[in-house]
Amino acid sequence: MEVLGTMDKQEVKVGEWDRGFRGRILRFSGEIVEHWTDYTPARSRDDRGISYTLYKVKNDLYRLYIDEWSHWQGESSTAELSEALSLDEIRESYPHVLSAMGMPETEDLD
Repeated sequence: MEVLGTMDKQEVKVGEWDRGFRGRILRFSGEIVEHWTDYTPARSRDDRGISYTLYKVKNDLYRLYIDEWSHWQGESSTAELSEALSLDEIRESYPHVLSAMGMPETEDLD
């Protein structure tokens, strides 16, 4: 996987949203590699889901932003940003995410 361009300043919100945002804004240098939204828990594509954004941050390290959102009244939304991890560490913690992003685990047999 190749990330093109330079590392841009990224800004993400982490914390909880209910009637208003309660959390922090985090800024870091990185490049968006891939984005995927899982609508599995939803009845339709616009009421709730989990969005995953993979950032390359430096050397061979990445951060995964996880935004679990809902547009249902009375349900809160939450977001978190992982620490800087290798792709193998992200794959170990979130095995379905990289595969869904088109980056399945590759195994050499010889």
